[in-house]
Order: sequence, then structure tokens, then C-alpha cells
Amino acid sequence: MMDWNALYSNEESPSLEQVAEYINNPLWVEFNSRIQSAYQVKPCMEYSRCSMQAGWNIKYKKGGKSLCTLYPMEGYFIALVVVGNRELTEAELLMPLCSGYVQTVFKNTKTGNGLKWLMLEVRDSEIMENVLRLINLRKRIPS
Repeated sequence: MMDWNALYSNEESPSLEQVAEYINNPLWVEFNSRIQSAYQVKPCMEYSRCSMQAGWNIKYKKGGKSLCTLYPMEGYFIALVVVGNRELTEAELLMPLCSGYVQTVFKNTKTGNGLKWLMLEVRDSEIMENVLRLINLRKRIPS
């Protein structure tokens, strides 16, 4: 399959159906429906030139704050969850309950300006649950 960035230029955004087709993983559909119902938010398609992960991504925001940004990959997706100063202690307490992979990413992610930018590859339901729990730490977001 073609690289995601090569498929869609910054001129033309893919539809959510095209995103789901490209990822081709039932976790994608489940993750999106759970986040939309839990936070009453709609996905927002944005084009990024960010060197970490360029191309179209899907952002979820609530009350002007980011819940997560999702990056389509072939067969899985990456969830970027920002853990802020306020959530850091809770996130550390949550870590022993998370998968080894999530713990490793958390431990190896440097904190910058009081923030941890976690890029988590959602490849199985355990990682998906961990990501949803991390997002839930941001629930004190004004609606």
C-alpha cells in the first residue's frame, strides 16, 4: 500500500471512510466511537507538516484543549496523548496498570515544558484501553 502522505496531498483531505479503509483495523472504529460518545466531540481532520508525523491526522478537542491526535498508519494508528503537569502524577500512578509497551514509551519520553508527548502505536486492545485511560486523565477539561 502507498504511504499515507503520498496518498493525500495537503490540497485534498481524505474522508473518514478513506482513513478507516487505509488503517483497516477494527480498533480504529471502536476507538473513535468510544471517544466521540465519552466526550461528545467530533473528529477534526487537519493537515500537519510536523516532522514527527506529517500528513493528514485526526484531532479530538474539548473546550479548546486537545484530547488526542490520531495518525493513520497501515494496519494500526498512532495516538498522540499529551500528559500535562496536572496529569503527570496520575499518569505515573496509572503506569503499573498499563502494558509493558506503554510503560516503556512513557518512561522514555522526555518531559518538555512540563509536558510529555506520548506517541503510542495502537496495535491491540490493551494499548487502546491504556490510551483511553490516559486521555481520561485530561477529563477536567472545561466543556
